Amino acid sequence: MKLNLFLVLVLVVMLLLVVMLLLVVMLLLVVMLLLVVLLVLLMVVVVILRVLALLLVLLVLLRALLIKQHLAMLDTEALYIIGDNW
Repeated sequence: MKLNLFLVLVLVVMLLLVVMLLLVVMLLLVVMLLLVVLLVLLMVVVVILRVLALLLVLLVLLRALLIKQHLAMLDTEALYIIGDNW
C-alpha cells in the first residue's frame, strides 16, 4: 500500500510539473506575441512619421517655390516700373 501511495504522489508531482511547464510555455508565447504586436505598431508609427516628414519637406519646398515665384513676379513688376519711368 505504501508503494502505491508513493507512486500516486510521484505521479501527482510529475503532473503538476508538466502543468507548470505548460503554463510557463504559454506565458512565454503570450509575451512573444505581445512583443510582435508592439514591433508591428512601432513599424506603423515609423512609417507614419516618415510620411509626415516627407509631407513637411514637400510643404517647405512648395513654400520656397511660391516665395521664389512671388519674388520673380515682384522683380518683373519692378522692371516694368523702371521701364515706364525711363
